[in-house]
Amino acid sequence: MSRKFVRSVRVTIATELAQKVKKTNGRWFNGYTREHVIEKLRVVFDVEKNLEQDANGATIKIHNLSEKSRGVLARIPAHMHLEAGYDDNLHTIYKGDITSASSKREGPNWVTTIKCGTGANAKHAIANTTFKSNVNTKTVITDMAKTMGLHIPKSIADAKGMLKSITNEGIVLQGPALPQMNKVLGPRGYKASIQDDALVIVKRGGVRMAEAVLVAQRTGMIGSPELSSPDDSKSKPNVKAKMLIAPDIVAGGLIKIESLRISGTYGVDKVRHIGDTHGAAWYSELEGFPV
Repeated sequence: MSRKFVRSVRVTIATELAQKVKKTNGRWFNGYTREHVIEKLRVVFDVEKNLEQDANGATIKIHNLSEKSRGVLARIPAHMHLEAGYDDNLHTIYKGDITSASSKREGPNWVTTIKCGTGANAKHAIANTTFKSNVNTKTVITDMAKTMGLHIPKSIADAKGMLKSITNEGIVLQGPALPQMNKVLGPRGYKASIQDDALVIVKRGGVRMAEAVLVAQRTGMIGSPELSSPDDSKSKPNVKAKMLIAPDIVAGGLIKIESLRISGTYGVDKVRHIGDTHGAAWYSELEGFPV
């Protein structure tokens, strides 16, 4: 008899900022002192990840939380970590700041709706810095990342292209730190976003991971992938595909598609994870570009 795999979801809510981080950059990430773990309840989630600078959004609905747990979610600021998988084999689907939470009766059930944004609280991190002439890009983006309580990826820190001077006249950066960082990176062909509480910087049209995730029927692909019309005659078409929940497919990642009509390697521009522990939905939708 074949073994039946049971869908599992764990939601971890972090609350209560430590006093030592309330007035530092640490308050934007990982500065919480208490964790509240929610398991074995019906959880419905809709998560979208992309490489844009706006906070990646998520909506999570939890059925029949206790009154105490509903009270926990009324405490802002708070942070949410969503994991999903089968049985005890769980993987991160999403990390982000809770921007709102509300509970209401739906028939016999209490349904709590949580809305989140990855790095949403870091939008309050403001840059107000002047750099002298001939400063290199690495110095500037390291400073912007520090303002948000983040670190630049090692692959970017070691990239020779990041060591070029910005301008002979220097530069003044004032405003939200992530847009200011992209103001510097854009002309150099890079863009920055926050993914699961980490800073991600990629070349436009590039990827951040070298190992491709296989998208095929034997790995959980649903239906057949589709190609979109290219923007012009010189461009290759993008691809859309659907999988059973695939946490290892991330924005900026690499996929290898194998199907009867379409095969090839693509970078992931966008991925949407949709799940319901007690319903039909349990899949990942992805959009990819040729690399």
